[in-house]
Amino acid sequence: MTIPVRLRSALVCCLLAAGCAWNPVKKRPEVVLVSRAQEKELGDAEAKRVAEAMGLHDAPALDAYLSTVGQRLVEHAPGHDTYVFHVVDMEEPNAFALPGGHVYVSRGLLAIMLLQTAGNGDDPDTALGAFEEKAGGDLRSRAEHLKLGGLPAVRTTAVARTRDGPLALDLTWVAHANRVYRITGATPAGRATTYRPAFQEATATFRPLTAAERGGFRETQLRLVAAHEGETLAALVARAGGTGWNLPMIAVANDIDATAGLRRTQLVKVPRAEPYRPR
Repeated sequence: MTIPVRLRSALVCCLLAAGCAWNPVKKRPEVVLVSRAQEKELGDAEAKRVAEAMGLHDAPALDAYLSTVGQRLVEHAPGHDTYVFHVVDMEEPNAFALPGGHVYVSRGLLAIMLLQTAGNGDDPDTALGAFEEKAGGDLRSRAEHLKLGGLPAVRTTAVARTRDGPLALDLTWVAHANRVYRITGATPAGRATTYRPAFQEATATFRPLTAAERGGFRETQLRLVAAHEGETLAALVARAGGTGWNLPMIAVANDIDATAGLRRTQLVKVPRAEPYRPR
């Protein structure tokens, strides 16, 4: 029996209808293998594994700050998904997401966002004055002098005008080893009182490293390692001295099956803790 073309097209559309969804980014329908509910269920299960394997940073104020910044971005995202933001207990700067709206930012990335080099010298007041002149406002009248880890520092506050509304800034300059650093915290002006303690708590951790700390400092580097024929990922990581990441993370980074045998000379990215070398 021959099925007319129009009928065949209708049958195909009916078969695909249950597995189609509108992609708001590409602005077209796409075939999907899981429903939104199934995607959320998978994401929630993986979120529990992330919390157990990597750990979440116990800092409610930073969680709230990250969520505030994230929700501002969500307002401009296509679709109507619900997103939950977490600070993961990971030193390396990193960020990733799971199905169902779980978004993770490492505490290392948050620290980098707050710390900048302001210039050379040993006087934080000079750096404050240069910033004040550039900004064209009065910062010195609210400034306070303090010590951070025994280092000279000066802190002040300001309000920056942006297209998204006023931002409250918590600004601290600290001098160390002939260099001045600026530590900046920013939040919508209406929430300044809520988040200022978190900014100051993070700022207070700034201090010089001890000799023992410098000697034991390690950094994670990704190294390419050639596999042996049929070698498992776990065996290769153990042979290469891989540290810092679990097997699922390494498998994802290499886009390979964590349980499959590897090909001879197949190159695999392996994270390795190595002595820090200043650049």
